Amino acid sequence: MLSVLLLLLGGIGFILLKNWVKVRKFWIMRTRAVQFLDEIPGPPTIPLLGSAHLFKWDNEEFTYQLDRWAREYMVKVQPTTGVMKFSRQIEGWGREIFNNTENPLRDHGVMKVWVGPVPMVFLASCDAAKPVLESNTLITKPSQYNIVKQWIGEGLLISTGKKWYARRKMITPTFHFNILQGFYEIFFAQANILADLVDKFADTDQTVDLLPYVKRCALDIICETAMGTRINSQTGKNVDYVQAVNRLSQLIWDHERFPWLWFQPIWYLTGMGFEFDRYVKLSSDFTRKVILQRRGVLEGKGLLGEMQSMSPEEIRKHKLSFLDLMIGMQTTHNLSDEDIRAEVDTFMFEGHDTTSSGIGWALWWLGQELDIQKKCHDEIDEFFGDSDRAIIAEDLKSLPYLEMCLKEALRLTPPVPLFGRTLDHDLKIAHYTIPEGCTVFMSPMAAARDPRHFKHPDMFYPEHFSQEQISQRDPYSFIPFSAGPRNCVGQKFALAEEKSLMATLLRRFKFITMNPEPSNRFLPELILKPSMGFVFNVQRRKQVKS
Repeated sequence: MLSVLLLLLGGIGFILLKNWVKVRKFWIMRTRAVQFLDEIPGPPTIPLLGSAHLFKWDNEEFTYQLDRWAREYMVKVQPTTGVMKFSRQIEGWGREIFNNTENPLRDHGVMKVWVGPVPMVFLASCDAAKPVLESNTLITKPSQYNIVKQWIGEGLLISTGKKWYARRKMITPTFHFNILQGFYEIFFAQANILADLVDKFADTDQTVDLLPYVKRCALDIICETAMGTRINSQTGKNVDYVQAVNRLSQLIWDHERFPWLWFQPIWYLTGMGFEFDRYVKLSSDFTRKVILQRRGVLEGKGLLGEMQSMSPEEIRKHKLSFLDLMIGMQTTHNLSDEDIRAEVDTFMFEGHDTTSSGIGWALWWLGQELDIQKKCHDEIDEFFGDSDRAIIAEDLKSLPYLEMCLKEALRLTPPVPLFGRTLDHDLKIAHYTIPEGCTVFMSPMAAARDPRHFKHPDMFYPEHFSQEQISQRDPYSFIPFSAGPRNCVGQKFALAEEKSLMATLLRRFKFITMNPEPSNRFLPELILKPSMGFVFNVQRRKQVKS
């Protein structure tokens, strides 16, 4: 322990000497942060480590610790009138707090946590998060994303300023409605492969953890739609990429919550740095290989010079992928091969890990709310009858209750648990001032469990997404895809994929959750993950004949 401490102090000294100007600027900002943030409640701190010495090493235990801090520092209840009710015995995230007039007593959902020498302010309510998310200037991702940049590069997720605006403007047309229409054939084909794999466990004594199966299906979909390449991971090929992404997410999460790992010597002495580099190389090499192959295919078809003038209908006709369009834009937008690699890696990661999380959590909720699952089955059977035809875009419009269930799952268990920003000016939230340079994080899970906006904040209650209830609440209370100018450009793609896969699976099966709440904890890594997987008993269904 002493040697580690000496190494830590030596590393600090070296960094101070090497980066004096930056350190001086940081010290001025930190002095202001101490002055203003002292008023914001948060856990106790010590020099250098902040509150990090209190963090639980075990990820699941850490979630309980965050719950306790949220109750203690974010929410204030008057002792004479306040009543705390735990819906369905969930501890933490979705407390319903009422006074005697049934109005929630909250302190604006603001809490500070010092992680090492870096202060972070958590904005848990939609009132607190809205001024940040709707701003056209507060679009810079904080330094906590730097390690993610080492993996996926400075693409749309990480970039800021003029570069971000230019990339956003360039990429948005690639998600045109008419282009998305061409992806439903891929959604259905890959969903059927998934359903055939699940069928092996149906009506047996075996249970199945769907998480790895859904991940591989989502990976096959994003590779075929975004990269124009079939990798067949569902049939046992290229599974190394899935494993690499899973481990990278774990390593990044540990790196961000334990500040001593920010020092390169310690990061590598633990072996985590070498492991991180190995998986980054595996991921990047895979993407570079596919880019090279696709460029050759496009040149062979003579399409490279034509793509800039193609309409969305022509793009769909030629079945061009996101990667194809990036390659076609390379000269016009002055993109390097690494620029393309960064954007593709961004969509590879976000396009399979987030959607698999969304689908898994939705089925997990339905698997313990069997009466609600039956309503989904009834709606699907009424529309499709006993037909096993392919699901197309128009079909999903006829399944409104299924969409309500999916959105309710996204409300309770959003795939991305936190969004971060760096403030480029002081920000007033309620009676607090959050100073320039500070990092703020917004929680879509906490914002969407506010009883002021949702009738049953902790229950799986799809009627929250009836048109009547949607019209009565602040749109910033439901932000699974973020909100404002920096919202997720691929959210329509994600919803279409998730609805298609869910409809395909529910046409054929009934799912019974074997690890219901509260035993299966929500683990907030880069993507929200279940502590015990998504384990189901699967039963085949007899569809109602039309």
